[in-house]
Amino acid sequence: MGESVDGFQLSGLGWTQMVERSWPELVSAGLPSQLASLAQELGRLRGRPVRAFTMPMLEAGVAGLTLPFVADDGIVVDPSLVSKMDKLGDVVAHELAYMLYPHWEDAGSDDYEEMDGFASKLAPMLLAKPPDYSWTEVAVLASPGRGAPAAS
Repeated sequence: MGESVDGFQLSGLGWTQMVERSWPELVSAGLPSQLASLAQELGRLRGRPVRAFTMPMLEAGVAGLTLPFVADDGIVVDPSLVSKMDKLGDVVAHELAYMLYPHWEDAGSDDYEEMDGFASKLAPMLLAKPPDYSWTEVAVLASPGRGAPAAS
């Protein structure tokens, strides 16, 4: 039996079927373009490209994952979401929100609830993108050495 993380089996994920997708390809499939722009800007500012992948994983109970690789970062979604425009945006926004959490790549399991709460609040904002800030400002706030503003 494979290792279990947060209730799903890692061995249940289709790692050998992981396929890289381009951001323009996902936008053509219905991903809101502001999410692709944010991913690309975040990668540029951090010096770690944010790459998109599909991999079968819904059977394991997972719609999306954010993964810090050695030289870049990845957002992985189940391929069935590529044909479900509304769900694709929701999942990618949620995974991008994880990446915007300060020090997300170093977070321990004790930080998961806080990270999930942060992502759950930020994801709808990323989908709506108010006009009073730019993606560069969002990405800079989430850059190493920076953090989200303290709550007042």
